[in-house]
Amino acid sequence: MYNQRIGHINWVNASPPACTEGGTAGSASIIVVPVGVTLNFDSNPDTWTGTRIEVFGTLRISAPGQVTINSNVVVKNGGILQITSKLNLGSTAGCGYTLIIETGGTVDITGGTPDRLLICGTEIARGGGAGCNPYPTGPLPYCEPGGGFTGPTGFDENGYNPTLPVTLIYFLAKSNDNQIVLNWATEKEEGFDRFVIQRVVENLSFEDIGEVHGVGYNTSSLTKYEFVDRNPLVGTNYYRLKAVDLDGSFEYFGPVTVIYLGERTIWVAPNPVSGELLKLEMNFSPADGDKIQILNQLGVLLKEVQASNVNQEIQFEQKLSPGVYFVKYTSAKFTKVVRFVVR
Repeated sequence: MYNQRIGHINWVNASPPACTEGGTAGSASIIVVPVGVTLNFDSNPDTWTGTRIEVFGTLRISAPGQVTINSNVVVKNGGILQITSKLNLGSTAGCGYTLIIETGGTVDITGGTPDRLLICGTEIARGGGAGCNPYPTGPLPYCEPGGGFTGPTGFDENGYNPTLPVTLIYFLAKSNDNQIVLNWATEKEEGFDRFVIQRVVENLSFEDIGEVHGVGYNTSSLTKYEFVDRNPLVGTNYYRLKAVDLDGSFEYFGPVTVIYLGERTIWVAPNPVSGELLKLEMNFSPADGDKIQILNQLGVLLKEVQASNVNQEIQFEQKLSPGVYFVKYTSAKFTKVVRFVVR
């Protein structure tokens, strides 16, 4: 998102700045503050949630109290993050947000001890000299050095971290036929191992649906990745990336959303089955009253249960004999029959 205007822009939640691509920054996943633009969060209620803010110009935090931004921040060459009050990158432990200062970038925490930076609820740095410690060797919080914090460097909720595993350029999702394609790219990977792809399930928690390994332990070149979700959910799908370092540390990117309007269906996975346990996967959330029936080849009903989860297990009291069987899913809107084999 590049804002259309050059100059000083005050962030307003009710009417966020416009984007050159259309829409507003409030609905964007990435905000880019261009050279020549100062984007000012000047009110305590000012907030934004997204993937990343890239600062080529100036991002100023000047509210009289504090501002919470739920996002990663990358200060680019020539960019300035100026904190004249209090900035929270996330507010709870384990939020996964990071502040990366690239070569030529600066973070300036001006004023006295009220001016400070926090990440995931942990105080990282202060602008004054009281109640803080030398950067980067002292314990948290750090005192800002003369000239501000300059790149290349980085911070997470544990403090100074010069080897954050990944610098993400973009993370996109699109519906393609009967699947959803995720694309993302990095411009830096240090001590990096893999991406874990996660998708929201019906209880609004993320679950792992796949992995993509990094191209190498360390790289500073452009690297593009792709993952295909062949069983997306009907409706809105939420995805995020978990970037895992070689030492087990990690950070999150996203979420991104995409709407899938395909046909409702179910799968038996794995198939064939043992005859004791049947695992079903659905690309939709069951409604009240939906039922699942297990039938033999003659159409005799062997078991009936209520549909309750997108991933549902059915346990048989008596092991099914080898042969061909059918799962019949019945709802008010559709009926689906799927064949499975017992070996």
